[in-house]
Amino acid sequence: MFGNKATAVASPADLKGKTIAVTKGSIEDQELSKVAPPEATIQRHDDNAAALAAYVGGKAQLLAGGISVITGLKPRQGLAALVAFLVPTTLQMHRFWEIDDPHQRMLEMTQFSKNLALIGAALALMQLDEPWPASIERAPREEEMFVRIGGQDLRALPA
Repeated sequence: MFGNKATAVASPADLKGKTIAVTKGSIEDQELSKVAPPEATIQRHDDNAAALAAYVGGKAQLLAGGISVITGLKPRQGLAALVAFLVPTTLQMHRFWEIDDPHQRMLEMTQFSKNLALIGAALALMQLDEPWPASIERAPREEEMFVRIGGQDLRALPA
């Protein structure tokens, strides 16, 4: 999860009184539902764009990690949140070395390996310079909206 610097979150208890935008049914939604205190408000949106719009529009104080990677909005923070989630979850949920049944062991080892690949990909993506070429940047609310392609601002279509 991420938000502005004033919205510090070090543990689930810090979510008390906060509004968090997530994509409905996503991993972030499922995990947040398990740990968020009752005083936290989870806004569930139909897609990533709607969740991002809620955050950018000031209707949510926090945004779940995966959305930031997809949109390129503070991607390093989103990637760090994903790594922070995946490492302990992988070690806790996919303990294939403790399973006796060969079939179940293989399934858990597959899930463990997938999560390791996701962690590696997230760490690799953290090395990219920001802003990413296709990043959605947070626009000031009082200014006009425009398209940015290849580092150039397009305020109107060329004639």
